Amino acid sequence: MAAVWKWSLFLGILTLLHPSMPESTSTDSVTIRGKTYGSCNMVELDNNFLHVVTCHGYIRFPMRGHSVASMNAAIDRILEGSQHVNANSSCPQIKMFYYNASAIMFMRYPDFEKTGEVEYDDSVAYWIGNLEDKECRFNPFPPKSQWTVLGRGFNQTEFEKLTNQEKLEKKAMCKPRTWFYNLHRNLFLSFPEHSVDSQNLTHSGEGRMKCPRYDDPLQEDPIKCKVLKENCDQQRVNYGNNVRSFINQIYEGHYIFSKFSVNNIMVAVFRRMELTLVKDYINGQLNWYDLLNVNEDHCFLRRYREDLGEQLQVYMLPDLECQPLIEVSGQRKTFDDIRCQLQRIQGLRCEVMPLWKFYETKLKRPMI
Repeated sequence: MAAVWKWSLFLGILTLLHPSMPESTSTDSVTIRGKTYGSCNMVELDNNFLHVVTCHGYIRFPMRGHSVASMNAAIDRILEGSQHVNANSSCPQIKMFYYNASAIMFMRYPDFEKTGEVEYDDSVAYWIGNLEDKECRFNPFPPKSQWTVLGRGFNQTEFEKLTNQEKLEKKAMCKPRTWFYNLHRNLFLSFPEHSVDSQNLTHSGEGRMKCPRYDDPLQEDPIKCKVLKENCDQQRVNYGNNVRSFINQIYEGHYIFSKFSVNNIMVAVFRRMELTLVKDYINGQLNWYDLLNVNEDHCFLRRYREDLGEQLQVYMLPDLECQPLIEVSGQRKTFDDIRCQLQRIQGLRCEVMPLWKFYETKLKRPMI
């Protein structure tokens, strides 16, 4: 009887704290332009962490042991519990780039829709976040003083009002949303090429006086970039001026992109490359465009929670760089695969917080 009473009390508290949990957090599929995408096969993605970002910080979430629905529900709860973090500070746009196996580079740039607001900041800056021991919680960004400023961000209209001299003096960066980070050269780049050295912060390139042609983000594959080095610039990919679908990440030829689903809800969709082609792709025998004719395997990964401050991008990384993004059970192991397994940290670094424990934390007292 006591057990039943405790469970009833728990359900009552759950209802009070979450009177209207969106159905989308537990959905197993999404429909886009008449095509339905089923949930991703999370067993294949066991090695990975999903990184979710707001303007105030990020979440690093272990995908192992989850379905898409349970992963998204847990991430949503963390976002809900972080609404008070830096709530009174400015809210810029954020992009994520691969830096190394244990760090992500975050680039901050202005939200041009907030021009004129008291907290508006037009700076473009980056900060490198160490991912070690950051799992399963909201990790706030440091204050602005700890970010490295690259220049000032402008939309195309305001950029074209500047004289060439003003563009140089202000270190003007047009359409910062389209910029990307080149791992091999340690440069932030736009196209036509305008580069900013991440170390000495010098601006160069013939594109300094021009705006990028496209409005959507550009990306590079960091794994292919490490192999091909000087040739990795050629792997920049975009969908043109397509605001309804844009690429967030490319990694080993697999990519994540954001799409508008029904009712203009933004979702993250994962495109899985045919695994037999990954090696040829990374070694440069195939380029990304060669793969467009291959049967595409898309799946639903996440619905963005803009109502909780989430920005429209996610980033997926394996626990160790030597691990593939996708691992299929029964796949024959090479010597390198075995060596990587020996390096691997056994088990999860953190356990997903049980629901009852989450509410204990939120209520600041034990459940009865």
